[in-house]
Amino acid sequence: MRKFSVFCESSNQMGYTPGQRHRFHMKRPVTLFKNIDTINLPKPAKNNSSDLLVELQEVRDAMIVSDEKRIDNLKIDSEYINMLVDAADRYFMPNTIRDFLREAKRQIDTITLRLKYEYNRARPQQIAELNGEKFTPLTSVDTPAFPSNHAVSGIVLAEILKMYYPQVSKELDEIANRNADSRVELGVHFPSDVEAGRLLAKELMERFDKSQLPEKNLIEETLKFRQFKDVQKDAKQLAKDMRKNIFIMQHTRTGEYEYATNRDEIRKLTRKGFEIIEEINK
Repeated sequence: MRKFSVFCESSNQMGYTPGQRHRFHMKRPVTLFKNIDTINLPKPAKNNSSDLLVELQEVRDAMIVSDEKRIDNLKIDSEYINMLVDAADRYFMPNTIRDFLREAKRQIDTITLRLKYEYNRARPQQIAELNGEKFTPLTSVDTPAFPSNHAVSGIVLAEILKMYYPQVSKELDEIANRNADSRVELGVHFPSDVEAGRLLAKELMERFDKSQLPEKNLIEETLKFRQFKDVQKDAKQLAKDMRKNIFIMQHTRTGEYEYATNRDEIRKLTRKGFEIIEEINK
């Protein structure tokens, strides 16, 4: 481990320089969130701060997880947006909502990138190496640490989806929070980066322009259509099942008991058929 004075001198020279792709992203217009220039996050500890070394140990402790948890963290790291969408899509998600989420994510990325390069905080691996320590994160990153983009994106997208799908609010919150926490456990964020992401998500939702949301009645109509298609699918499967059981009944010659079992099954399927027909006719 290096002397703290040497660590301070080296860390003062640290910093990310945005490449062409990031410079382009930071110039994109932001229309869904108002007055973003007034966003004011608490300043993070500097790269040469002893507080950051304390947080580095917290990151090391957080990374001690089971293999199962590590796999889950890596999955949610790359798939959290799909997981949020899948949770809501059980109640049908039209393309207008999907497109809106993509645009919201692009604008969140723009806002977060601007803040990341403004604060220009090093990642845990960089701080560890400057302190003469070995450190291996479990996933790769190419931006400054503060604030956590995964944290803010997951929370804001979950909040938007909850406006349409309140019935899965708990599941959406769980995915967003697991996603945020995983960033420390994967070794790519300090706890204060994630906390800043949560604060930024709150700030953005307060500035969110709800008037740009797609109409809710579109979801209700498409949901009814999906339910109708599901009922039709059940009816087709029922017909196949009934034909199969009738065939067995007609070709089984092993005695009264087996014949009665098949007959009961046909009656059961017939009752289900009437229920499905009634549902279709509603």
